[in-house]
Amino acid sequence: MGLTIHYGLSTHENRTASEVEDILSKLCEEAHQMRREGLLTFVSNLRHFDSAEIQAEQGNHGSKWLWAVIQSGLQVIYQSKFITVDAIEGYLFRTWFGSGCEEANFGLMRYPAMIDVSVEGSDTKEHIATGRTTWHWHSFCKTTYAVQPVQAHLSVVALLDKAKELGLDIEVNDEGGYWEHRDVVTLARKFTSDATMLSAFAAILSKEYSDVQAPIMERGDYPDLAEKGLTAWRATTGQTTIDVLRALSKAQGKAIE
Repeated sequence: MGLTIHYGLSTHENRTASEVEDILSKLCEEAHQMRREGLLTFVSNLRHFDSAEIQAEQGNHGSKWLWAVIQSGLQVIYQSKFITVDAIEGYLFRTWFGSGCEEANFGLMRYPAMIDVSVEGSDTKEHIATGRTTWHWHSFCKTTYAVQPVQAHLSVVALLDKAKELGLDIEVNDEGGYWEHRDVVTLARKFTSDATMLSAFAAILSKEYSDVQAPIMERGDYPDLAEKGLTAWRATTGQTTIDVLRALSKAQGKAIE
């Protein structure tokens, strides 16, 4: 739950490793410039990973690079199941837009064109295509819980704009709608609406479960947002809080007396 921006980067033709490094170095420098201007909180340096380093980081649960390396895996569907394909090599850097926001990781990875997969119910393997013959990256960033969600969201988009300017192919699914429409007022309203809805939902759950924890509850304006959300909910559905609780409990197979 919460507004998220999903994005993919790829080269539209096969590039050498040095060409990819040059592109991402420029994108990373743009991020560092944004940090110097106070638009970002943290930017890592650009780092190259080979297959052995990727596997090593996957087993290092204390690594700051763990989430980025996990995201570097390519998802391939085979016999209605997802198979994760590790990259042969790639370049990555990490960014963070401030308290409450997820990391936004950027990179380009090179994958094997073909892989061997086990055929279910037999000892044989099948040679299948991964569907990736150029450098590629896919990631997402939930910006809803950032202290400054609009700024965080715009910062992700600004880096994607720069990536496009550098010649990369960009695919974006922006739940806030800003990537397509560039309307910051509408984006701000969506964040307010989203926070109000999440606050109301958290307030409802916390009335039944004392140990409920949610990032939205850490906001200083959470009580006001929750009351506003509950008022809007009651006006729309005609349900009181206890009505909503009973509906939730019924869905879970238990009754509130």
